Amino acid sequence: MRAGMTPDTMADDNPVEIAGWKPKNDDGRYLGQIPLRRAFARSSNVVAARLTQEVGVRNVIKAARDLGISTPIPNEATIGLGTAEVSLLELTAAYAAIANGSYPVSPRGLEDKGGNKSWYQSLTGGSRKMPDDIRDHMLDLLSSSLRGTGREAVLTMDAYGKTGTSQQS
Repeated sequence: MRAGMTPDTMADDNPVEIAGWKPKNDDGRYLGQIPLRRAFARSSNVVAARLTQEVGVRNVIKAARDLGISTPIPNEATIGLGTAEVSLLELTAAYAAIANGSYPVSPRGLEDKGGNKSWYQSLTGGSRKMPDDIRDHMLDLLSSSLRGTGREAVLTMDAYGKTGTSQQS
């Protein structure tokens, strides 16, 4: 989104080779030119890999860092498919930053059943505001997943998320 793309930006969902690596879509289907929204909804591995190359691996890593991801991230195109082993806590913080509209967000824990808050700290909002258009585009894409590969998880309220597919290549 920082590169000026929107959920309606067209992306190439055709087979590709990147430095000897040939990402494949999990279902083996390729749809040609499709909007990012549709690519995101169907978890297109090919589009994710192409976009990582297009915007640059370093920019993808910078965006992850801005959202609070501190896990080591390899400097390779496969990161667009989520190949870095990011903890659930860091991933949750990144999603919270998008929902919050500012970053980074630092989750610290929850109150236990007995009301113990010894290690609890409220969700700390970020110090940098995310531009409204980028936040809105990200929420649009995250909601599209729930109409695609995540359709079984649809709730009766606004919900956002991202599913994944395997990359067996």
